[in-house]
Amino acid sequence: MRLRTPLGQPCEWRDYKAVNLHDQGVAAFFRDNAGLVKWVNQQPLANPLVCLGDGHDGIWNLFVEIGPTIFRQEILDWYHLMENMKKLAGPASDWHE
Repeated sequence: MRLRTPLGQPCEWRDYKAVNLHDQGVAAFFRDNAGLVKWVNQQPLANPLVCLGDGHDGIWNLFVEIGPTIFRQEILDWYHLMENMKKLAGPASDWHE
């Protein structure tokens, strides 16, 4: 999570993670990945369980611990997908968003 700071100062990043399960259960965790995984795995999970991440290894490592692999679909969010695709492709002028 990014915290806003006064104008002219760099933003501060904190190790908060939030979970929204089926619009039914919402929880947030601060520096407690094990607690997040435990809480999620105690909830009734959908099949398929859709995990939307931003591409950071820490998020994908958490997804591995959540729910059965066979039921889990992992999706990279659109912003980060496009950011990575542009790195692989040619000049930005070739892209139409």
